[in-house]
Amino acid sequence: MSIQYKIDEAREEGIKKTRLEYVKKSIKMLRLDGNSEADVLSKLMTFYSDDFSKEELSHIIAETK
Repeated sequence: MSIQYKIDEAREEGIKKTRLEYVKKSIKMLRLDGNSEADVLSKLMTFYSDDFSKEELSHIIAETK
């Protein structure tokens, strides 16, 4: 493995972790606003569907309870 490959891989991993933290914070904020679980999923799909599948977001919602 080249050094550049390792750098790129580490950068991508950092980006994924950051996106996951944004999703978790969004879930908490949406719940505080009184949104139902279905509404939370719908709104997350609007903002994060390019990065996460519906199944992944559903799993994250379940874990964030």
